[in-house]
Amino acid sequence: MQILKSIIPIIIILQNFFAYANHKENNNQLSNPLDTYFTQCTEGVNDKDHLLVDCYSLEPYQFSHVTKSGHHNITGLDIELINAISSKINIGIQYTDSAWEQVISNIQQGKSDMVPGLTYTEERAAFANFSIPYRLVEISLFTLRSARKHLHFNNTNEFLAQIRLLNFRLGITRKAVYGNTRTTEYLNQASNNDIIIKYGSNAELFKGLLRNEIDGVLADRIAGVALTLNYIEKDQIEEIPTGIKTPVHLMFSKKTVSPNLVARFNNSINEFINSDEYKKIVERYKYNILLLKSIDSSWCYIIGVIGSIAFAISGIIISAKTNATLFVTFVLAMLPSLLGCILLDIVVHSVNASLILTPYYTCRIFITVLIGFFAIKLLAYYNKQLYEDDFIQKIRNNTLIVCDSLGQASFMIIGVITVIVQKIEPLEFWGPCFACLTSSVGIIFRNLICQHDKNIESIPREINFEILILWGAIFSILLDSYAYKPDYSTIKYSIITVFVGAFVSRLLVYYYNIPNLTFRSDNTEILTKNINTN
Repeated sequence: MQILKSIIPIIIILQNFFAYANHKENNNQLSNPLDTYFTQCTEGVNDKDHLLVDCYSLEPYQFSHVTKSGHHNITGLDIELINAISSKINIGIQYTDSAWEQVISNIQQGKSDMVPGLTYTEERAAFANFSIPYRLVEISLFTLRSARKHLHFNNTNEFLAQIRLLNFRLGITRKAVYGNTRTTEYLNQASNNDIIIKYGSNAELFKGLLRNEIDGVLADRIAGVALTLNYIEKDQIEEIPTGIKTPVHLMFSKKTVSPNLVARFNNSINEFINSDEYKKIVERYKYNILLLKSIDSSWCYIIGVIGSIAFAISGIIISAKTNATLFVTFVLAMLPSLLGCILLDIVVHSVNASLILTPYYTCRIFITVLIGFFAIKLLAYYNKQLYEDDFIQKIRNNTLIVCDSLGQASFMIIGVITVIVQKIEPLEFWGPCFACLTSSVGIIFRNLICQHDKNIESIPREINFEILILWGAIFSILLDSYAYKPDYSTIKYSIITVFVGAFVSRLLVYYYNIPNLTFRSDNTEILTKNINTN
């Protein structure tokens, strides 16, 4: 009960801290009055019980997916949201797909009934009605890291001024809306045609960026990140938030859909966006993309490097103490991280070699082992009492604890992220389990191999695995709490906070020698032995 009381305040504080910056703004942008988007349609249109929904390719919102049987199905975040919203009002949905510029024309001519994921404009309102907003779009600028022209801005006005001042060649999608009317009109002014290059789709935009036809791309943040993750050159592309945010709606043809049916959709949306089902659908698509982007980021890569090198140093220390060979040292250095990740992949039936196992991983470990092995031999050559010096032994033991703690904190993060990427639910249960599995199994096996040394315990006497389970649970709850409004910075600071928290907690437990829960205390065992002896 005491542990539970201590966990709850930590979660509440972290949750409020990460949410405060975005909460108010997001709520305001999704609570626009219905009258803003709703006008009367052509008279004589009757209610329908079946709608033809025209989709355009924009992963992860709506895209064509090839099934195992070879059929093409239209799927995505918007598709699942529409299915859930329409089912609540008993409206059947049939999907078709068209090019981006064609879907708007089809609505205008009445060839289709509805298009998802569009922004309200007065021009479109002349031939279509709009539902209330059902999700929020953030616009980002994507540039090449090697670009000669770099923009530095704090708001939209500065951004627009700089692209003109620097003659920054900006790629946009034809007929797309970027935030408010003023921004969109500026980008489409004839006087800016020399720097504004228009393409037919997001895919064409990014191909133009990689071919250096343009200096930057304006695109939906999630869609842009999802697209860049598929490119070999993804590390060359940099995302810069612009601060442009806009709500998106379902757009209905005035020629084929009645005002009454639009109102029914609005009522269904209003109920649905506050439900757990909405949160889970958003989590399944948006969160996975942002997590993959976070994993690909430099700071998350650094955490993985710290963890693998820390485990390698621990293996070197143990090998030096047990007088192991160079090969055994290499095995002990790799075992904690390698075994944990391989076991994790086996459990989740993943064909990928974990989230961090790359050729660079083995090279890092190999170089660390070589440096550590020969550095210790050199020290022993100049200090014959190296292995008997009490001060050196104390430094060695403390370094072992610090390195193991760093490694466990790092691989705990990997375990929880894997649960989300592999869509294993419930996260609150499996997150802590996989956190402990990934970070601890390798250490247990490593210590079992070296159990002939009485100073190396396969199961530590202090609290250890419980700390990983605790912080794995906190991390899982934080990620699950913000799944319905995912934000890159929230994920970033959650990972860093939990990483530091798990590391510091482990050191404090070791420093204060907080014992684990056992059936008997050590004093009881000693007393029992003395009684039996007598």
